[in-house]
Amino acid sequence: MKAARMLEQAFRKHQAGAVAAALELYRQLLDRHPRMPQALHLAGLAAHQLEHRDEALHWLEAAVRAEPGNAKAHYHLGEALTAAGRPQEAMASYRRAVALAPDLAGAHNSLGVVLGRLGDFAGAAQAYRRALAIDPGRALSLNNLGNALVQLGRPDEAEACYVRAVELDPGYLDAHLHLGHVRRSRGDLEGGLAAYRQVLERAPEHGPALAELVYRLPQICDWREFDDLAQRLDRLNDRALAEGRRPDETPFAHLARSDDPARNAAIARAWSQEAAHRSGAVATPAPAIVRRDGSGNRRPLRIGYLTGQFRNHPTLHTLRHLLPEHDRERVAVTVYVYGQQDDSLYRQEALAACERLVDITALDHAASAARIRADGIDILVDITGHTSDSRTIILAFRPAPIQVSWLGYVGTTGCSFIDYMITDAALTPPDVMPHYDEKFVYLPDCLMVLGPEPEPPNYAPSRADLGLPAKGTVFCSFNSLYKINAELFTCWMNILREVPDSILWLRSERPSAQANLQRAAAQRGISPNRLIFAPTLDYRANLVRLGLADLALDTSRYNGGVTTANLLWAGVPVLTVAGRHAVSRLSTSLLRTVGLEELITPDLEAYRAAAITLGSHPDRLAMMRRQLLDQGRQSLLFDPARFCRQLERAYEAMWQLIAAEMPARAIEVK
Repeated sequence: MKAARMLEQAFRKHQAGAVAAALELYRQLLDRHPRMPQALHLAGLAAHQLEHRDEALHWLEAAVRAEPGNAKAHYHLGEALTAAGRPQEAMASYRRAVALAPDLAGAHNSLGVVLGRLGDFAGAAQAYRRALAIDPGRALSLNNLGNALVQLGRPDEAEACYVRAVELDPGYLDAHLHLGHVRRSRGDLEGGLAAYRQVLERAPEHGPALAELVYRLPQICDWREFDDLAQRLDRLNDRALAEGRRPDETPFAHLARSDDPARNAAIARAWSQEAAHRSGAVATPAPAIVRRDGSGNRRPLRIGYLTGQFRNHPTLHTLRHLLPEHDRERVAVTVYVYGQQDDSLYRQEALAACERLVDITALDHAASAARIRADGIDILVDITGHTSDSRTIILAFRPAPIQVSWLGYVGTTGCSFIDYMITDAALTPPDVMPHYDEKFVYLPDCLMVLGPEPEPPNYAPSRADLGLPAKGTVFCSFNSLYKINAELFTCWMNILREVPDSILWLRSERPSAQANLQRAAAQRGISPNRLIFAPTLDYRANLVRLGLADLALDTSRYNGGVTTANLLWAGVPVLTVAGRHAVSRLSTSLLRTVGLEELITPDLEAYRAAAITLGSHPDRLAMMRRQLLDQGRQSLLFDPARFCRQLERAYEAMWQLIAAEMPARAIEVK
């Protein structure tokens, strides 16, 4: 058979969807004509479609060598390189394709995708706009442009892109999904939930939409279908893990609803591995260890803190107290910041305390890592983890000899490129070590610190000022509402039933959540009037307000962290349940630190009984309040200088191990 006829036959099979049969014919043809450009190109395309990655790269690399001016071959080589986790090389192929054929809309779109993966969202947006200039009806590029605009902090423009995409293609589920994301991010949670439901109406097993509903419905305290949705999501998670895929539920969302350390670890590992692959991060050797300056003198350890939350945020309230206490003869500190920031007083205080600050918002992941490496950082501490502001993937490029997770994400990151997690024995007892990829660095007391706060002038509200009753027990829970579940709320209502004249003081986050909680109280036989909602206040004003409560009822699956610490500073005892994973043991750690272990209960039944007893004995609560205001405020939880010395000893212990060429291992700081 002549080569041209054989190629035509193979191509017809390819077009008809018989890709495997076509690839076999291409192989036979290339055995006879190994430098035939069109056959090389089509064989590479077929192998890529069949996910034969090595073979696809082999044929497509040969195709562009045989015919360097073939724009589509460069484009398809870029697709194969992207699938192989080689985004830098893919970017070069796409750029070559669009240079050869500027009207190749698909190549512009794919260039945008890979630039986005590399963290260059401005470049990605520009590429998508070029694709749309060529083909204005390209819904895929509209959706992708919306994603880039979200990352650039332009949600209004992003929403317009998604709306146009679904107008062009009503069945485009990703555009509906992203429309839900952007509406939610702009404060329209109900609009976001409606968009997710539209996706599930069309595709009941759509994992990302299901994951969003399971995570977002608790934010409005709507538990009516939660258990069914969560079970469906668990089945999808299990299927993904069994198939070696990343589940659609994020590590943080799963951590918030599940206290199973093994499942939390499996999901975190899957996400971390997939993110490292997509970013193109390779096993880059760690920088060389240099501990002496040119004159042979010992120099301070260079510590880098990496954060996407350098604004009025719980983690900043630890950082702004910690940073000024570092001993600059022992450590030289650089704070690397990115993402959303603000002009709050608290950020200004943290800025004033920074020895050195570097804004890496405009840098992609690889460039950020290169900047950190160039700065000679010895120990890089990621304090964001798998939260909504995460850029933990920067650490996959190994910018520092020692890499650490601390504070913002209290669970395993699942990252093989993170050496240590700073923790304490109450949070992560030794028996949970198998579920963590990081080695534990145990601080003696607790993993966080706050400091004394000045009281705002002319603010000393009474209970009446805040709508609280003059008599009766004021229970409170100021944790985020998504941390409440139906079982816990039933327990709270049973406590109110047993303690006459008591009320429950809660955060007011959105009207729909308030209405759902009031309805749930009525369904449990408790007057909705016994729920009182507190509007958002400035951080320091809130500290003053908290002192009007008698007893705080902690959330069980995900405890308060800074919230619990703030209550303890205000003299309010916090009752908690010690759970199975670290975030359900946060308050346990803090209560041990201030000397109130009697408020740690083993289960919800003991928690309920303790709340009823304490709520009925104001004298015992008054005694605990005095203990907190006297001894509690003197504890390490509120002593940044002493905490900082412990943290610096932890850094020194990590460094001594690596300097001695010893592997990372668990460290107990004395």
